[in-house]
Amino acid sequence: MRFFQGIYGLDFLSILLLLLSSILNIWQPTRLISIIPLFIAVYRTLSKDIYKRKNEYTRFRRVANKFLSKVGLSIPDNLATLNSSNMSQLSNRIKYNINQRKKYKTVICPGCKKKLKLLRGRGKVIITCKTCKTEFKAKV
Repeated sequence: MRFFQGIYGLDFLSILLLLLSSILNIWQPTRLISIIPLFIAVYRTLSKDIYKRKNEYTRFRRVANKFLSKVGLSIPDNLATLNSSNMSQLSNRIKYNINQRKKYKTVICPGCKKKLKLLRGRGKVIITCKTCKTEFKAKV
């Protein structure tokens, strides 16, 4: 898998280009045009010239934020790109969350709206919230 080492990865601009390509691909007259944003997105994702891709993304974000600021929105600075180095971290986090959902049930306290984690397989239990001392029943 050394091929994917050192590539730029998938960022917000590439995702928008893929979405645009998908939308253009719906209608018959624009199917040929939909290849252009698809090619650009794939090229940006697999590019090894990370400096140029980051500059492109910065310029895109600057222009997009000028238009989005008129409606009170903006693209944040800290959106991460998905590349080979952080894909394993993402998959490990997903596996961990799936295992936690199997093992624990999350309930919300009706008094203070705090999330409480309960071990599954206990049946119906009476829970006392540590924060607000509210007692309530839940099935775990």
